Amino acid sequence: MEAKNEEVISKLKANLAKIEKSIGISKEKMKSPREVEFLPDIYFSLAELYIEKARFLYVLKLEEKSGTPMEEIDFTAEKRV
Repeated sequence: MEAKNEEVISKLKANLAKIEKSIGISKEKMKSPREVEFLPDIYFSLAELYIEKARFLYVLKLEEKSGTPMEEIDFTAEKRV
């Protein structure tokens, strides 16, 4: 059971790294003058990435604190993303 939990946590962290990379790429595209006509789409994509990041952080916190009652887990940082 513990090995499975560690596997899930490592997959979540890998996915978070991919999301962070995508956020960085999106922010760089926003600075490019050639991408100005696609700017609304880039903002929308960036918003979706932040939502996905918050979801992954939430699930990661649940996995890391498995066995802890939901009422005792602090999700303040995850809500700020």
